[in-house]
Amino acid sequence: MVSEITVSVIIDGKKLEVPQGSMIIEAADDAGITIPRFCYHKKLPVAANCRMCLVELKDGRKPMPACATPITEGMEVFTKSPKAIASQKAVMEFLLINHPLDCPICDQGGECELQDVALGYGKDVSRFNDGKRVVKDKDIGPLIATDLTRCIHCTRCVRFGVEIAGMKELGMLGRGEHAHIATFVENSVDSEVSGNMIDLCPVGALTSKPYRFTARAWELKQTATISPHDCVGSNMYVHTRVGEVMRVVPKENEEINEIWLSDRDRYSYTGLYSENRCTAPMIKRSGEWEEVTWEDALNFVKDNLNGIKDKLGASKLGALASANSTVEELYLLQKLMRSMGSNNIDYRLRKTDFSSQDIENDVVGIDCTLQDIEDLDAIFIVGCDVRQSAPLLHLRMRKAYLQNDAKIMSINPSDFNYKCKMHVNQIVNIDDMLLTMLPVTKYVLEAKKDTLSATLSNWLTCELKDIKVDASASKIAKALLGANTKAIFLGQIAWQHSSYKDIYNCLQILKEVLGAKGGVISCRSNSTGAMLAGALPYADIKGNSNNAVGHNVKEMLTKMDAVDGYILLNVDPALDSIYAEDASRTLNDASCVVAITAFKSTHMLRYANVILPAATSFETNGSFINITGKLQSFIGVNSTISNVREAWKILRVLGNLLEIQGFDYSNVKEVLQDFDNMEIKKPAGVSWNLPTIPKPQTELQRIANIPTYAADPLVRNAAALQATQHAKDSKYVGISEELAKKIAVKDGDMLLIKQNSNSIYMPVKVHKDLAELNVLLPQGIEETVNLGIGSSAINIQKG
Repeated sequence: MVSEITVSVIIDGKKLEVPQGSMIIEAADDAGITIPRFCYHKKLPVAANCRMCLVELKDGRKPMPACATPITEGMEVFTKSPKAIASQKAVMEFLLINHPLDCPICDQGGECELQDVALGYGKDVSRFNDGKRVVKDKDIGPLIATDLTRCIHCTRCVRFGVEIAGMKELGMLGRGEHAHIATFVENSVDSEVSGNMIDLCPVGALTSKPYRFTARAWELKQTATISPHDCVGSNMYVHTRVGEVMRVVPKENEEINEIWLSDRDRYSYTGLYSENRCTAPMIKRSGEWEEVTWEDALNFVKDNLNGIKDKLGASKLGALASANSTVEELYLLQKLMRSMGSNNIDYRLRKTDFSSQDIENDVVGIDCTLQDIEDLDAIFIVGCDVRQSAPLLHLRMRKAYLQNDAKIMSINPSDFNYKCKMHVNQIVNIDDMLLTMLPVTKYVLEAKKDTLSATLSNWLTCELKDIKVDASASKIAKALLGANTKAIFLGQIAWQHSSYKDIYNCLQILKEVLGAKGGVISCRSNSTGAMLAGALPYADIKGNSNNAVGHNVKEMLTKMDAVDGYILLNVDPALDSIYAEDASRTLNDASCVVAITAFKSTHMLRYANVILPAATSFETNGSFINITGKLQSFIGVNSTISNVREAWKILRVLGNLLEIQGFDYSNVKEVLQDFDNMEIKKPAGVSWNLPTIPKPQTELQRIANIPTYAADPLVRNAAALQATQHAKDSKYVGISEELAKKIAVKDGDMLLIKQNSNSIYMPVKVHKDLAELNVLLPQGIEETVNLGIGSSAINIQKG
């Protein structure tokens, strides 16, 4: 916390007023005075072990490290005096004693902090004549390459893991000349944000393994863009060489992602050149795929859509869209569908509760900034694996715990291993999440009964009278009531719950009564944008209600006669929807399935009739709206695949071919302007209904979680991410210790899993922190495609 009290200091003759408690290096940086450093980093705790930042103090006995010396009133500092320069040069010479002279083959060459500092403070001749030490390189996983002989022991990577990520994966082993960075017990580095260690490393000791030996820094062109994978909207740079994406690095934005980037955002680019990439328009004729021209493919789409409309009516046309599509793409898709006379459009591919046709129940987002999360006193999370859904949001919550001593509480079907000490961590059967929220709600309402409305008072007295408030519920409620700033969040597991409406209403009641912030955390990059763009069957642009309600995703994929012609935008329903089995069957029976997609799969090739190769988010211009409602536009890099087209352009041409008015856009900015010009519906305050009291869970239920590296087609095709331990762990079915004892299985045993009329075999992994009646069985992977609806009853037995 920055102090409001200031002190005076003179640095190199420049008088400054700085906050009390500031370190010399911080004051110098703010004043534009350069002090060399290696171990110091503004986002990491001070270590002061490289000594490169030694400076002279007036009347001081010896040089002092600028990173660890707090400023006092009247202090005078010399950063470029003969004594300071001599000290810095001596440290530089010492650091270079064991550093190899291999800059020409080092991936860090051209952007190396050691190179830069050595140019100013190093010597051209070494006085060290003995042999240099050599450190054996470690294999720490598929994402980070090591050259540990180059390591200068700044410990940035260690401090990042311990303090920022909360995972002690790297440490300094040995002493003296034998000290070296290593993992403990020869493990891999598996943090979901591990790639940030590469950015922090000031030398070439840690580099990107997929990027290794592929390009030099000065050959790369830098393009700013936005993360296409989660709701944070991380800012990042795409580095290309002759149009080919070579790597991705973070772009600093304190409001959004600070200086960090999740591994999913950093390495997903490796999927751009997968063998599953669609490279040319294709039409299926007599069961065989053949490449065609764009003109033939678009005319095929036009004829088939018009044919279905003329024969069966526009109500038999439907569209399913990924919430990772841009605002412009989603806006044009809904405009195309509604202009043809159909409201059958939906982006909520993993939702199961459609009991409410109300925009208030489909709001995805939060009503605070990401920076606000760091200042919270209490955080209550329900049905959300924050680490995997939005890794950088988890880092913000961890900062609230570390810096603000925030009380972190959760109700989840499994222990999702948040990297902070939990005030309350309730692990419950998935169908009991609402039943576990209600005691918390009851306690809060009783504490606030003098301020309740008549409706809530009556509900508390009549409906909640038999709800028992246990110790955990009481502890959560007291923490929320006692906090000055608090927030309540729902996540993907709650979103796809069969009682989501009631869980959401419970959230709204708690927020209103407590005056709390919060909302719904999405695992998609543009869920808020999809909602506002009108990709809903009952509401068009910005929440304005339709006169006629179309079919939702559940009806379009489970009712055989609901829709006969589909447009799929950046989505593979067999892998991207919770209705995987139904999707395959329904789409196979449809007259026409148009896939606007960057990637093909075995499922897509089976049920699609025409594939229009679309650009990925790396290669297109567009906009995303993040979880806080911030719209961020970006430009794409030129694709090296010549026959792909941006999806908004494909939709524009289809609109013109179908002779629909208002599709004469010359660039993507005009599409966004058209969207911006639409009036937004103003919600009439907080909207909620009283939740229904559920019955306790009595049978095994599947938790259809979304693995980090199976979240979308680009990630599923990224070879580097699929080689990680996270991806390997998603190939197991997770069961509780109690259930494992009942059916006599152990880790690695095969289980026969039955859901509806389908069955599969998968190896088991026993979880000590999983509720007894929960079965952790992921969606979005090939192994589980043939099972029933993601979150529903399931039967397992030893295989």
